[in-house]
Amino acid sequence: MGIYSRIGAFYRKYPKVANAITGFGIFSSGDILSQIIPQVDHNTKLIFDNNRFKIINKNNDFIIDMKRAMSYGILGSVMNGIVLTGWYKMLDVSFGSSMISKYGICSKMIADQLIYAPLSIGIYFSYTIMLAKNKEEIYQTNCDQSAYHPQTVTMDMVQELNNNPNIPSEMIKIPQSTVRNNQLFNQIVSKIEIDMLPTWAADCCVWPFANYINFRYIPLPFRPTFVGLIQICWQSYLSYRSHR
Repeated sequence: MGIYSRIGAFYRKYPKVANAITGFGIFSSGDILSQIIPQVDHNTKLIFDNNRFKIINKNNDFIIDMKRAMSYGILGSVMNGIVLTGWYKMLDVSFGSSMISKYGICSKMIADQLIYAPLSIGIYFSYTIMLAKNKEEIYQTNCDQSAYHPQTVTMDMVQELNNNPNIPSEMIKIPQSTVRNNQLFNQIVSKIEIDMLPTWAADCCVWPFANYINFRYIPLPFRPTFVGLIQICWQSYLSYRSHR
């Protein structure tokens, strides 16, 4: 049995595992590209120094954030290996598995564009903001312990307390986790409100054609990987858009 036959057999037997592996590579590669492309000029060099990849150009030295790329790789494993594999299977169940039915193909394309595309974009933006939370403090206070304040704390309440000159800052005992969660939620909502529509519009310029080929010519177990070939460029765009 040749290598291609072995790969095909593995995909058919373990579609989630196979697509999770390729999804990891696709998402992490897309993020690395999104980091590299803005730094590239005619003097750019890529070197490996002190266990880190570094981009050298005439302006500065830029270290590729491999931890961030690996984090997106994990997201890719989940999205392509589990979510997308299950989504394509559900589409076949809902609209038929025929690869020649115009009704089936068009229905799958429309469903993918109207349901899966906004969902995946929202997940990507949310995941980006959640990763950023681990790198910086969203809200800083001198109090590290749980609050004495018995009510549910909102950002307006925190602002009011901070602006009250009669209350010393060391006396404000606000649950830091509550403040961070509120801040995180507001950031996610704001990001989706601002960038969802233009990103989805760009999605509509790329994916309907790709999905036609996918649903018309690609067998079910291989569809997430075929999509992955296009996702390398698309994830670069999404990653760039997420980190603007």
